[in-house]
Amino acid sequence: MGRVDLNWRRTALLTALVACVAVPLFPLSFAPMLSEIDLQDGQGRARFTVRNEYGRPVAVQIEARTREIDIHGNEGREPTDALAVYPTQLVLDAGERQQIAVEWLEGRIDKERAFRVIAEEVPVDLEDRSDSRARLRMNMRYVTSLYIRPEGAAPDIRITEAKVVGRSEVEPSNGDEALEEPVEPAETAESEESAATTDGPFAEIRLDNQGTSRATLGDLKFVIAPAGDADRNGDEKAMSVTVDGSASLRGSQVVLAGAQRRILLPLPEHFSDLSPETPLEVEVKP
Repeated sequence: MGRVDLNWRRTALLTALVACVAVPLFPLSFAPMLSEIDLQDGQGRARFTVRNEYGRPVAVQIEARTREIDIHGNEGREPTDALAVYPTQLVLDAGERQQIAVEWLEGRIDKERAFRVIAEEVPVDLEDRSDSRARLRMNMRYVTSLYIRPEGAAPDIRITEAKVVGRSEVEPSNGDEALEEPVEPAETAESEESAATTDGPFAEIRLDNQGTSRATLGDLKFVIAPAGDADRNGDEKAMSVTVDGSASLRGSQVVLAGAQRRILLPLPEHFSDLSPETPLEVEVKP
């Protein structure tokens, strides 16, 4: 009896492993996750590829939307006439792939424009069923980034305010948005500051991007120290700390051209001696 039970378990495990190998982790793919149309090079179009790895036909809808990020890092999207997407709807057979073209319809611009290109599986049953058994189906949705870049576009991050805040003042981040936010290449940089914690205190920093291109927090280092005579020990160098921008706890990792942002960066424990609202001096380094 024990041997039969063992054989049954082995068979069940082998079946599960085969199923995991046979079914792709993401049966519908849409790439690239980050694309640019560089007007300086005379580009006017970006291309994406949608691929169906399901074992069945699938209907897909493609749309472009504007992308705005408020001061707290929350993202808003609206329909746009500045881009043309074709095709906007398609049906892919099993294993089929197709290119999607996104064309810029407006002329020259003085600063970078940000958009989302969204590919979503449409819940339409295209299979010819011979049975009435219920099937569980998860519809895939990809949200990608597209930037329209003018000639000579570059970020210019300025610090307009910085102060110490405690844990109780930290607002929860927009979790739903974070799940949907694609990680752009520059956002994967690891922090060089290991002493900072998420228990507080924090530096609340107001950024103003006066440049013509987006800035990615993961590209930036923030050198933080108490302002003026705020350091009780009078040793500003001993109190200073460098924190990687990717450690930001609030909202999107992107600061769009012409936009302002408030970010929260964790500080080492020795900053706990400073009272909330204590001003900080912050230097931004690439």
